[in-house]
Amino acid sequence: MSGCSDPPRSDWAEGESGRVVRIQDGDTLALETGQSVRLVSIEAPAPGYRGREDAPFSEEATRIMEALALGRQAKLYYPGLTRDRYDRALAQVYVTTETGADLWLNEALVRQGGAWVRLYADTAGGSEALWDAEREARNSASGLWSGASPETDLLSAESADGVFVILTLELQHAEPAENRCEHSVRSSDFLVRYQISGISCSSFVEEPVEVRGWARGGSVDIGTALNIRPATE
Repeated sequence: MSGCSDPPRSDWAEGESGRVVRIQDGDTLALETGQSVRLVSIEAPAPGYRGREDAPFSEEATRIMEALALGRQAKLYYPGLTRDRYDRALAQVYVTTETGADLWLNEALVRQGGAWVRLYADTAGGSEALWDAEREARNSASGLWSGASPETDLLSAESADGVFVILTLELQHAEPAENRCEHSVRSSDFLVRYQISGISCSSFVEEPVEVRGWARGGSVDIGTALNIRPATE
């Protein structure tokens, strides 16, 4: 494990500190204060909830989180929205390693292949370095990228029901409707949807792009255009 991390951003608001006493899954932990913390800008394969099966690599992702964070002192930093509807803190998290170094936990999880990048517009500030960490993990087939990747093809995504997917597509032009962009996909009835946030719906047509989000009912909801990347990256 590397102890070298980018320092916290100056535009992140400092939050609580506390020892990590419980790991819920690969992207959620709890502090000794009782505060549950959802790490922002990343998403780990989820354990099964409400009768669903565990996602591939969910147990391994939880163990990666445990190895990096359990029992360590943590400091929270807020890039935007601070709580979700479950009263979980939405934070970039730094933990203190055995050597006394501060480790950026969100990035370390991505770099080790325990999670992928997943951005939300209200917590995405300062997350750019996570894309580099993910690229490194993918190129080296680390962690989930060695056999549990959410990368899939369009045919599989068309029949998916509540599955997280990463797809390479060619988007057709779309007009905004009710504060959302809805793109059709070349040579398919599949749709890509996201909230408008200062980006034209026509910004991503003409070239193949990579999108990521939850696929259901012949469409994928990627949340924000920040989850659209050039396919060549």
